[in-house]
Amino acid sequence: MPILWWRRGAESPLRSSRPPHPRAQRGPHPPRPGGKPVVKEHPQYGTRIPPEELEFLNQHQRQHPQRAGRPQATPPRMPRTHDLRQERPGAREDRRHERPQRSHRVGNSRAGEGPPRPVPAPAESPVAILGKTIHSYQMSAALFAAHSLGVFPTIHQKPQTSEDVARRCGADPRGTERLLNALVAMGILHKHGATYVVPRELAPYVVPGVDGDATGMLDLSSELFREWSDLSRAVKEGTPLHRLSSDALLSGDPSRVRSYIRAVHTNSRQAAQRVVEMAPLLPGSKLLDVAGGSGIFAAEYARATPDLEATLFDLAPTIEAAKEILAAENMEDRVT
Repeated sequence: MPILWWRRGAESPLRSSRPPHPRAQRGPHPPRPGGKPVVKEHPQYGTRIPPEELEFLNQHQRQHPQRAGRPQATPPRMPRTHDLRQERPGAREDRRHERPQRSHRVGNSRAGEGPPRPVPAPAESPVAILGKTIHSYQMSAALFAAHSLGVFPTIHQKPQTSEDVARRCGADPRGTERLLNALVAMGILHKHGATYVVPRELAPYVVPGVDGDATGMLDLSSELFREWSDLSRAVKEGTPLHRLSSDALLSGDPSRVRSYIRAVHTNSRQAAQRVVEMAPLLPGSKLLDVAGGSGIFAAEYARATPDLEATLFDLAPTIEAAKEILAAENMEDRVT
């Protein structure tokens, strides 16, 4: 459909000599689809419109004829078939509870996308990781200092205040209070009012002499902590600062060997139970545990497998310590 243009002020060729209709006094309206073309002056080119622009306008009007006409009126709303005011009281609330409630889901909730995925936690920035690494030594130092001063056995006997702990350990009251508060912030101690308490589940790991004593690992880690502080010299010289070989460890004090093997036994129990669940053995099988340490893996396999013949193979000092541990658990007949 062509579009006609004329100079502003000139008489339109489409305007008739008849008087205007009364509806025309309301204002100009856009023509209806399929009616007369829009006649106006181009805002940029005036009456000299380029051919390509004219062709574009013609195509746009042919593709979207409804935009050039008057907008269609929306159909009238159908009257409601019932009046809510005539319903019984509470009927509206009953219908509200009958509607299915949408569950609040995290992740994808559209059909066909599977179960909702958890929102990933924001990754830490390299600066935050660096700061955490720089200050991580403080927690280890606080733990080893409390172990060296005998704080945990003192509090395990009876919940005490910081002044009582300082007096029993022979330490400064102000420094002891700060150390205990740091351990509370780390979750190693609990504080009730002014007294401090050792959690029951942590007692075997920090209090010597209790059932399942595993403080040998803490003793060994405290020794390694001092050696690691001079790591630069070890890297420069190329020689280890602490010779943690089996001969150096097992040729020393027998009580130290026994404490270390007992600590390994307690710390490895959950791992041994997990291995037994993942790789079970048939009844009547034979098991040889080479370098088994305390024999925790052989003992867990013997508990879970009927008629299992388990044999432990290790160095002589380790075997002596393992016999004491297995005898305390009534497993000396199942593991040889």
